[in-house]
Amino acid sequence: MVERMKFVRWAVEAGNAAVIASLCAALAGAPALAEVPVAKTAAAAKLPKLTEPQKTLHALNRFTFGPRPGDVQAAEKMGLQAWFERQLNPQSIDDSALNTMLLKYPAMQLSQNALLQRFPSPQMLRQMSRQHTPLPTDPAEHAIYAHAIVNYEKQIAAAGLPQQAKTGKTVEGEIQAAPSMNAPAATAMQGTAPAGGQAISTDMAGTEVSKNAKGKERIAKVPYTGEDPATIITLPPNERMAKILAMPPEQLNAFRAELLPRQTAQMMVGLSPEQIEVLAALQGPIRVVGAEVLETRLLRDVYSDRQLEAVMTDFWLNHFSVYVRKNQNEPYLLPSYERDTIRPNALGKFEDLLVATAESPAML
Repeated sequence: MVERMKFVRWAVEAGNAAVIASLCAALAGAPALAEVPVAKTAAAAKLPKLTEPQKTLHALNRFTFGPRPGDVQAAEKMGLQAWFERQLNPQSIDDSALNTMLLKYPAMQLSQNALLQRFPSPQMLRQMSRQHTPLPTDPAEHAIYAHAIVNYEKQIAAAGLPQQAKTGKTVEGEIQAAPSMNAPAATAMQGTAPAGGQAISTDMAGTEVSKNAKGKERIAKVPYTGEDPATIITLPPNERMAKILAMPPEQLNAFRAELLPRQTAQMMVGLSPEQIEVLAALQGPIRVVGAEVLETRLLRDVYSDRQLEAVMTDFWLNHFSVYVRKNQNEPYLLPSYERDTIRPNALGKFEDLLVATAESPAML
């Protein structure tokens, strides 16, 4: 080995490239260059060149999430170099078709603070339950908060944890974590008492509570005693929505149980995207936020004409990864993280992206 190293040093000083290459291959345990079959090199040289459509397809497979019908032909007509230059400047591409689809998810357009205000986190709900905090006066937000707090307190009661009625306080050992975003909703759509800013009691209004054999509270279903569901679902959208939000939580649960599958679908007809989000949030605000984060990202990947930006946004979101269940506030930070931190820097300077991610509340 010592003699070999001396010879390598001599070859380097002498500048003998052929000798150096052969020795490096020998030291690495690989065959020398002279041993490489000439036939393979010749065969590689005879490989057919890609046709223009094949080149375009290869480029779109690399720089997009896969060509949609007509994409290859459009890129060929434009010219591959011109197509790529256009993709490097996403602001020059009209993405109005995607933006129209995203209008169905108004929550994803809210600022971080507005999102938390509209769809309270489990931490906020626990604090309001403990402190007996007055609810928002806005009817929609009032309903979301009221039902979420009732659901939270039902979890505590179902778990058999002690609770001080009328105060919103619980002893040590209360349920700290929100239900898993992947777990089935405890209730699908619920309502609230009339808006007015008053606080709700920790008592489960309208709920029959009894003790089971182990002394834990057992919650019985409350029969629906309100207006005929068939009449309510045929009302104009705004009137229908007002009726639903005016129902106390347990009554709305009973109302939903009375509906047939076709009536449940009919109840959503004509509602605005904001109203649909409110109804979904009545079964858990955090579920709405977490689900829409994923749904809007998938829509963008499939339908955006700014495909290179979408691919690189996905790449950097995976590189500077933030787990959606990192904590109970993380889902509320992800819309802004993608919209304001990652996407604007996805095709820019790496230093700018690195600083932006480091300063983002989602990453912090």
